Amino acid sequence: MKISFEVPAEFRDDLGKGASRRLRRTGKVPGILYGGHREPRALLVDHTKLMLLLENEKFYSTIVNLKVGEQTQAAILKDIQRHPAKNEVLHIDCSACSTTRRSDFAFRSTSRTKRGPLA
Repeated sequence: MKISFEVPAEFRDDLGKGASRRLRRTGKVPGILYGGHREPRALLVDHTKLMLLLENEKFYSTIVNLKVGEQTQAAILKDIQRHPAKNEVLHIDCSACSTTRRSDFAFRSTSRTKRGPLA
């Protein structure tokens, strides 16, 4: 069963602490989209929709579709900043990924277990 998440987002032009605070007061979450052979783009996401998506644990490790207008960008959620006392998301960081380009990863495995006489 394939689960895909679609996050409606908008690009934003106003940056800085004051602009982010104004967005949070209106129920939006500021964010940023890195990668994709482009400059980082500032985003804003609806807080209530984001909180509903965050209830599912698969959202944290799945490729999500950021829908900005008519365009869709595949991305991975890299970081979430939460308020220390309230149940609020303060900021999100996303990394754009390509669904057409292949990536090869090499992992090196090291074993740290000690082998006894019966192993």
